[in-house]
Amino acid sequence: MSIIGVKVPLSWTIKTVVNNFMKHIRGQFEAINFDPKYRDSVKKKKICYIRLSEKLDPQQVIERLNVVRIGNWGYLEGFVPDEIPDLPVAAKVKGMKNMSVVPDTPASILLKTHGEILYELQCKYTGLFNLSRKYEHRLLESLAKTIYERLKNLMTNDLEASESCFLLSKAYRVAHTHFADFQCILTHLHRIEDDLGKPRTEILESDLMKVHTSSHTVNNVPFKQVEAACHKYSSKISAKLEDHFKSLNSEPKSDDSPEEVARKKIRSELKKLSPFMPLLLKQVISKHLVMKKTPYHKMRIYGDPSLPTKDLLVDFLRKYRFVKMHRSDKMYNLVLFYVSETRYNDLMTLDGSVVNGNKLYIRSSEIPLYTISDSLKMEMKRAFGGTGEEVFDEDDAEANANDEMAVGEIMHEYGMEY
Repeated sequence: MSIIGVKVPLSWTIKTVVNNFMKHIRGQFEAINFDPKYRDSVKKKKICYIRLSEKLDPQQVIERLNVVRIGNWGYLEGFVPDEIPDLPVAAKVKGMKNMSVVPDTPASILLKTHGEILYELQCKYTGLFNLSRKYEHRLLESLAKTIYERLKNLMTNDLEASESCFLLSKAYRVAHTHFADFQCILTHLHRIEDDLGKPRTEILESDLMKVHTSSHTVNNVPFKQVEAACHKYSSKISAKLEDHFKSLNSEPKSDDSPEEVARKKIRSELKKLSPFMPLLLKQVISKHLVMKKTPYHKMRIYGDPSLPTKDLLVDFLRKYRFVKMHRSDKMYNLVLFYVSETRYNDLMTLDGSVVNGNKLYIRSSEIPLYTISDSLKMEMKRAFGGTGEEVFDEDDAEANANDEMAVGEIMHEYGMEY
């Protein structure tokens, strides 16, 4: 194993280092710790030492890191240190099982790419989820099977495309263009309707692609409605609890066993707490169950047939003051970023814009997503020698993996990556 040093922003934590280096190092590594003796307050830099696996070429890793720009702070600076200080290994970051990056297996590449393509289909065709729900989601399950068969065929016949999700998703779109997506949906829909003996639905592509400007949602329900429902039912629950406490028998009897005496003492205390239950319940629900609305919307832009260059896309979005933009390392035509709630509706009016010959589909990540059946999931996991233990979270296909820091950290790290 070899060790390199990298100059990073002063504000970065070990978790930030790992999150940002994953897609650039492309192999197993470990963030050891920061050098306590080096701290440049003027240039706002500090050094983090990284232990690389023996399979990685230190010079190649350094070259990849040195072209990474971090917002307005500047470029990362990787180097091979002349001397390595005796540093304690940093504690494991909470919530991270392993700070090293394990290369994807063919089974996980298939699974992740499949999830991203199905995600793209549901993002692009905003009415697809509700249309599929009318048929108990037979439509999306059928589309998922077709996507799987196509990917499996590509991986079998194109070894180069099988090396990463990025390359596989690109090869998929060469073989199956975006232009054909709607016809594929229509074919599957009509096949299902024929099987059910129902008349064929005649819809236009535009009917499935309507983008509605809205506020934050939770599982496709406006945030304000979710908040109102939580408060409504907390009142009902507290009323039921209060009635229940009042009906409890707390009067001790001479023939009560010691256990019954103890229970009645507890009941007596509960009755004393009864008047305070509505307030306590409301506080607990507000603090732990009602999702906090952030000042940012999690956004996606899909390019058809691909993405414009970095400079063109940044110029296109600059006035919307986007935050923490980066290009997906799984989908070749996807960029993720955040935008403030005040600019969200204005941004959505740009959906369908063409930049340098590429049509842009601008979507919120806050959409309902169909989860494929367990049987199909297991079949995909085992298709290329997987054990069935691989994990893939459809809800965070990309969004909870690469960039999704807490909003406070995003605001602190304000900048642009692509």
